[in-house]
Amino acid sequence: QIAEKYLKALVIFVKLEVEKTHDLLKLSLKLEFFFPEITQQLKNELTELTRYYIETRYPGDYPEFYWKQCQEAYEMAKKIKDFVVDKLGTAS
Repeated sequence: QIAEKYLKALVIFVKLEVEKTHDLLKLSLKLEFFFPEITQQLKNELTELTRYYIETRYPGDYPEFYWKQCQEAYEMAKKIKDFVVDKLGTAS
């Protein structure tokens, strides 16, 4: 969820309307006009974290996640956070 919130903060920062979505790739595509490198630099992270988020957010059959996957997901979320923080920092 933290990656989603950071991306939505960036959407607000560039004065776009925030969509009700959990799809990180969709959010990044919305930001490409302002940050053309976002999807290319973060495509794997955006895709994987969206999958983890959707699969675990809603009840039903979802795969078991292991510690290594959790660590990798944390690093992916951190990479998205760092990207956003960098963009917000360079805009001021």
